Amino acid sequence: MDDPYDDRQDLRPAGEERVVNQLDPWGEPWPEPPPADWPDDARPEEASPVSPPVPEGREARRWPLLLAALAAAVVGGLIAVGILALAGVLDSDSAETTSPPVTVIERVRTELVPQEAATDTAQAVAIKVVPSIVTVTVGTPEGDCQDLGSGSGVVLDTEGRIATNHHVVDGSQCQRVIFQDGATYDATLLGSDSLTDLAVLDIDAATLTPIDIGVAEDLAIGEATIAVGNPLGQVGGASLTVGVLSALNREVDFGDGSYLFGMLQTDAPITQGSSGGALVDADGKL
Repeated sequence: MDDPYDDRQDLRPAGEERVVNQLDPWGEPWPEPPPADWPDDARPEEASPVSPPVPEGREARRWPLLLAALAAAVVGGLIAVGILALAGVLDSDSAETTSPPVTVIERVRTELVPQEAATDTAQAVAIKVVPSIVTVTVGTPEGDCQDLGSGSGVVLDTEGRIATNHHVVDGSQCQRVIFQDGATYDATLLGSDSLTDLAVLDIDAATLTPIDIGVAEDLAIGEATIAVGNPLGQVGGASLTVGVLSALNREVDFGDGSYLFGMLQTDAPITQGSSGGALVDADGKL
């Protein structure tokens, strides 16, 4: 007998078989498409799919994954903070606003590229020293005093004394000195020493610019050294190379009982033809 208060009455026409949920006989019947001849107002609404409940064990297993992801995020954040601190982005001056990338790049370039200062120093030294650097040509009178080669020299004083290397003038019969402006003077060899590889010439010139002479005791390892000479004569003018003072008071043993003491060691390249030129410090002193 039908229950008048049961709102789940079967509305299908008589003779239609009721489908029972075999897994739960007391529950709702399995949804079944209504017959085509049912009236529209009697067709039941389609049930919305319901997601199955997540087992408790699976829900519990999510926590270790969430904790691992959280730990990875924290570690990544700490690494990022460390990198920003090293880059200077988190300095007190820029803590309130984020510095643009260009600012950081300019700051790194300023701190890590000291070559700009070295270039400025070399340019200043060149302006000061080059007027004191000369070309020395040697040879025979028949060869116009240039058939045996050439080297460089340094103006020592206003009296006309020029320092060069012994091997530059060795074996020559005449010497000639040429300045940066092309002025040329015949020179006289005042003296030469093969052990120290030094020679002194003398010229008769009205106006000279002598080089400043430094004090060896004031030198320190690591100071800048600048070599200035005329490797190709007057073609292209003087050349300049930069290095550092590597060592002091070196001893040189020639193997024949001859020694040199108190020598300076530098890594400034000495170009062939610059022999006899000047090796100066950052102040342009010989």
